Amino acid sequence: MNPSRLNWCANRYICAPDDPPINYLAAEVFLDQKRLSSLAKSLDLKPVPATALALVPPFEFPRMAAQMSRFTIHPSRDGTAMIEFLLRSETCLVRYAVPAASKASLRRDLASLGVSQDTMFHSLESLAITIKDEIIEKDYQLVSPPHLLTKRDKRT
Repeated sequence: MNPSRLNWCANRYICAPDDPPINYLAAEVFLDQKRLSSLAKSLDLKPVPATALALVPPFEFPRMAAQMSRFTIHPSRDGTAMIEFLLRSETCLVRYAVPAASKASLRRDLASLGVSQDTMFHSLESLAITIKDEIIEKDYQLVSPPHLLTKRDKRT
């Protein structure tokens, strides 16, 4: 998901957890309809958010920082407010399906680029898995990184 694009659809920038639009959406589900206008006024919020927004969470865990986590908050359970309907372009929302037969090859390519269980999920357990994959497993081999085509390569 492109979080900037999601917020652009709502005329907003990437939000922090304490920004008025996020505070409004967080409180909205708990308030009666009558109290929403006074909430918006107290937050000096015009107009009130009507679609999902992306926010940068406080990075309290190394995994969240490593993965550049973004959260979304939604104003309603209305199906038309779902991210899939707001971000229709493939440049904004992409789903990757990796065929089961390709997973081992993909893992090897990622490992050759320095992406491992440990770099994605910082923990002792992940470090142990990475060490096991790199050292103990007999079928593990270091392979050269995948070749990335340059403009010159494409011409030839």
